Amino acid sequence: MNLKSFQITLLFFITLFLVACSVASKFEIYNNTGVEITLTLNKGDYSASYNIKPASSITIDYWDLPNGAKATVKSNNFSWEFLPEYVSHSFAKRSMIPSYNLFKLQIDLSGTVYVVAPESDFPAQQHVEQPEFYPLQTHN
Repeated sequence: MNLKSFQITLLFFITLFLVACSVASKFEIYNNTGVEITLTLNKGDYSASYNIKPASSITIDYWDLPNGAKATVKSNNFSWEFLPEYVSHSFAKRSMIPSYNLFKLQIDLSGTVYVVAPESDFPAQQHVEQPEFYPLQTHN
């Protein structure tokens, strides 16, 4: 095989690899309640908990958020349950290296979870038009 054929073949396989790779998703979740909260995700035997200080955020990989998981947000003052729903990719910020979609969510003191515009900073004072199923309301 000559060098040119090798380069073309290599380029083909690199392109095929990049196209075949799925894009991961991440969720940045901001605590706008004014108090420290614990976010717990539950589905079947799966359970994961995250402490989020007031006016700060955590980032959760999609793989840590199983489809159909129930989310519970607790503090000393309240306990809320949510059933997270799909968020349209049009509300995501795309990162190329590494490749992932970043979705931004904000939990407010009212017990409401908003999707925040990808280009916006936390805390969002004015909420963009929300995707279907949002804003999330508590099930308590």
